[in-house]
Amino acid sequence: MVTYHTLKFKIKFEHPIRFTNLPAFYFRSILGNELHRMVCIFKRRPCSSCVLRFQCAYSYLFESPIAHENTILTGRNFASHPFVIFTDFKPEFSVNELDLFLTLIGESKKYLPLIYLAIQNGGEHGIFKSRVKYEIKEFYIDDFIGVNNQRQIIIPSETKIWTMTNESMKVKNGKIFIELISPFRYKKEGHLTDKINLYDLLLAIKRRIEILYCFYMEPQKILPIEFGNYEIKNSNNQLQWTDYFRYSARQKHAMRMGGIKGIMSVEGRFNENILHLLKGAEIFHIGKNTSFGLGKIKVTFIERNNL
Repeated sequence: MVTYHTLKFKIKFEHPIRFTNLPAFYFRSILGNELHRMVCIFKRRPCSSCVLRFQCAYSYLFESPIAHENTILTGRNFASHPFVIFTDFKPEFSVNELDLFLTLIGESKKYLPLIYLAIQNGGEHGIFKSRVKYEIKEFYIDDFIGVNNQRQIIIPSETKIWTMTNESMKVKNGKIFIELISPFRYKKEGHLTDKINLYDLLLAIKRRIEILYCFYMEPQKILPIEFGNYEIKNSNNQLQWTDYFRYSARQKHAMRMGGIKGIMSVEGRFNENILHLLKGAEIFHIGKNTSFGLGKIKVTFIERNNL
């Protein structure tokens, strides 16, 4: 199982502003900068050489160090970050308010008060070079009010759970609509591609869930995932590559953050495991750069009995 919390910040700006890029990029930077400012003891020391790198909120969320000897990400020192960020607002429009969503995975929930404070401090310091200030008008944790009248964080006693069972499930006839809301970055044979099918999506989801399960739930335990039986009778892709660029202060240059967006529809017979995996991807996103808001999908299944 994978445990998680969903956070929702209702942000109000001091005056209308216009985003020229995905808002999630900016708020991710705010969260990282403010967390580092609050918790880092050794301001100029790289996280990789810090003795606190496995306990620090900033390092845990934005560096995500792992043991070099592991069976999932062989030879790597860092895992996927244990959070995803997303805004449902599209760039290039003026806005007074927007909703910011964060999904905290596994033990990252213990840093929830610091995350709230980081977003709040970011509003006091301002966004963009013009330093437009904002405030948190409302805050929710798992659809419940997240702060009381004394501005104290109310952490729910229960945690949301997503579980993959791999039990034998029945096959359903119907049509799956998969909307790739934010760019999905997928590599096939070592290269980014916009030519994908349902199997490619399932592989990406499988990989994502395995990593989360291994590093944030039960360390070094592999979760075997089986797709089960399915038969595709008809498929239609209305997908296109969309590019975004984000300036990286660390690497000192603009980074290409494009991916596939659009709608994929697949008709046929599907094992319930497949539908369950796709619903899991709605929560945890898929592909590369999920902590930047990429890989957000929405799945709709219409069951039919006459296929």
